[in-house]
Amino acid sequence: MFIHGGKFREWSASYFNYTNLALKGVIVVTINYRLDAFGFLSTQDDVIPGNFGLMDAKLALHFVKEIIGDFGGDSGDVTLFGASAGSAMVQQMSLSPLTRGKFQKAIMQSGPGTCSWSSYKPETPFVPRQIAFSLGLKLRCPLPHGFTGRQASEDLVDCLRKVPADELISVVQDLTVNDFGSGIIFVPVSGDSFGFLPEHPALLAANTKDIVPIPMILGWTTDDSSWYINDPEDDGLTYAEFLQFIQIGIGLAYPPDQVQSIVHAVLTMYNMTDPSGLDPYHIREVAMELITDFSMKSFMAKEARQFSKAAEGSRAKVFVYEYHHRPSYSVNPAWQRVTHMDEEGMGLGLPNGPRELSYPQTSAHDRKVSELMTTWWSNFAKYGEPSPSWPKFGYQQDDQQLMIIRSNPGVKQFDGDDPVVLWTGSSGLED
Repeated sequence: MFIHGGKFREWSASYFNYTNLALKGVIVVTINYRLDAFGFLSTQDDVIPGNFGLMDAKLALHFVKEIIGDFGGDSGDVTLFGASAGSAMVQQMSLSPLTRGKFQKAIMQSGPGTCSWSSYKPETPFVPRQIAFSLGLKLRCPLPHGFTGRQASEDLVDCLRKVPADELISVVQDLTVNDFGSGIIFVPVSGDSFGFLPEHPALLAANTKDIVPIPMILGWTTDDSSWYINDPEDDGLTYAEFLQFIQIGIGLAYPPDQVQSIVHAVLTMYNMTDPSGLDPYHIREVAMELITDFSMKSFMAKEARQFSKAAEGSRAKVFVYEYHHRPSYSVNPAWQRVTHMDEEGMGLGLPNGPRELSYPQTSAHDRKVSELMTTWWSNFAKYGEPSPSWPKFGYQQDDQQLMIIRSNPGVKQFDGDDPVVLWTGSSGLED
C-alpha cells in the first residue's frame, strides 16, 4: 500500500504507475488522502484537531484489509511504503497507537516522521493555531470571540465551511507563499483529539517498549536535500550566503534563544568557522551535506536505531539504504547530484506510462538499479528481508551497516553519528 509524497500539500496516487512493481508478484494498492489545509489544518483543539490526512490513511488501511482478500491478497500481511511526506506518514503510522500493529512491514523512502518539516514542534514559528487564524483573517472571517478559546475555533470552522473550495485553495496558496515563504505549514500535529499522535513522534519513537516491532526499510539519497540550495548561476555559495542559509534553516526549527549556539556548533562540526580561503564550490558542498543531515539523514538513522532496538528479540529486522545513482533522465542541475526522491521511479520499476510520471528515456544503469530495487522491495514485502546480502541495521555502534544502492551495490558502515546527536538531540544508540 503506497502513500504518495508532496510536502503534505501536492500530488496524488494517480501520478504514478505501479505495473512494473506489481509484475514482481505483489499486489500494489495506492491511496489518496486530504492534503494541505483540508488534511492538516489545526486549531490544536477538538474543533479542528488536524491530522485528517493521517486519519484518511488509517481508514484506507482498514478498508484495504477488509477487501484485499477478494483480490488474492492477505489482509494479515500488509506492507506500507511511502515517499517523502508519504514516508513520514508511514513512520508516524508505525508509531501511532491507532495504527501500529495493523500492518506487518514498512518501507520509508526519503522522509523521516520525527523532524521539524514532517511534524509540528512547539518551538518552531509555524504554530498551527496561529496559521489557522491567519487563514481566517485572509478570508475576512467574522471572529467575534477573537483568536483564543474554543468558541473562537468554532467561529473559524463555521466560516471556513462556507468558503467555496476553489477560493479556499487560492487563499491557502497565498498564505503559504506570501506569508510563510512557501514553507511546509500544514503538517501532522501531536496531541490531537483523535489520539493519532498523542505525543510528538520523536517522543513516541524514543519510547521503544511501546513500538510494535515490524521489518522495515529506511533510506535517503546521498545529496537528498541539495534541492533546498539556491544557486541558479552554478557559481557556488559565498560564506555570507552560507551563513544566511543556515541561520534561516535553524531559525525555522529551533527556539530563537537557541539559534546562535546551534549555529556555532554547526560551524564547528562542519569545519566552517574560518571563512578565509574557502572556495565557493566547497562552501556549497558543505551546505549540501549539512542540509541533508539536518532535514533527512540524521533523523532517519536515529529512527532506524530506535525501531531496531524495539525489534530486539523478535524476528523483525531493520534495513537501511543510501541511494547513490543519479537517474539519466534527471532534470535537476548536475551539481545537485543525487537529490530528493531520485530513487522513487527506480522503486516503481520505471514505468513508461500512461500517467504523468513516466520514464520513456532510461539508460542501462537506470534499468539495472530499478531491477535491483523492485526485486528488493517485492522480496521484502513477501519475506521480510530484501536480500541475503543486505545486512540488518542495529542499535549499537558496531552494528550500523547500510546498503549502497547503485548499479554495483555495496555495503558500508554508517558514519554520521555526530550529526545525529547535533540535529536530533541524542544518538539513539544503546549506551
